[in-house]
Amino acid sequence: MSHMTLIVSLRIPDGIVLAGDSLATMQLNPKVKGDVHIKCPQCGHEHDTNVELDGTPYPSTTFPYSQKIFPFLKDYGIGTSGVAQLSGKTIYFALRELQKEIEGGSIPKPTKVSEVADLIEKRAQELLLQELTKSKLDINKYPDGWSPISFQVVGYENDIATTIIVYNGKKVRRETLQGAGCTVIGQMQVVTALWTLQNTSNEPHLFDLFSLQDAVEYAEHLIDSTASYQRFLRTVPTVGGDIDIALITPFAHFKWIRQKELFAKISEADRV
Repeated sequence: MSHMTLIVSLRIPDGIVLAGDSLATMQLNPKVKGDVHIKCPQCGHEHDTNVELDGTPYPSTTFPYSQKIFPFLKDYGIGTSGVAQLSGKTIYFALRELQKEIEGGSIPKPTKVSEVADLIEKRAQELLLQELTKSKLDINKYPDGWSPISFQVVGYENDIATTIIVYNGKKVRRETLQGAGCTVIGQMQVVTALWTLQNTSNEPHLFDLFSLQDAVEYAEHLIDSTASYQRFLRTVPTVGGDIDIALITPFAHFKWIRQKELFAKISEADRV
């Protein structure tokens, strides 16, 4: 199962808005069997043999209550895209375990968002390698750019609003974005098209002038537009369901602006 999703973070003067959809998608990996005529390159002998080949993965089933954004240590927000589980754990559960270890003192508590990204990058890579080992897969056989899971880690770095994108895969990559701006990961085609249409005059977006309400509505607009577009495609949608939206500031820490009803009810006593 995967979070083929859209995660949006907006860094504006009054804070950071983090938003994501709730749709998880089950991927099928079909096998194709058939007879293939082959010729030995050494002896020239020709014969037919039955082979099984991997087909193209495709989405088959959706689950509309996935948790893709969540708080981390009260001061930070996490958005995740890609595989929904690693080594038998959901990404949400695995990072809550990491948070518990930090709170218990077995791991030093981070003091800025780059240190949080370090911890998440390390834990996700450990789980990814465990998953590959369990499945008897060799990470070295994947292309260098292979990245089955990525994160947006948002918070403040020396009082500067910061989004750090962490790509876990064969090689771990990171991008750090600071100051006013909008960052997206996941299903970006519709967002890219919208930005292309909006920037025909090559004028910059006015994210540095956005109010908090502007940022909330803009994040919702990007996710809603993507979900609406996918609704009319001939494939199973990969973005949809409720939109969770959070606000991170240096003053009020992580605060939910909107959270899906089911999750809010069952986690009331455990809410961070």
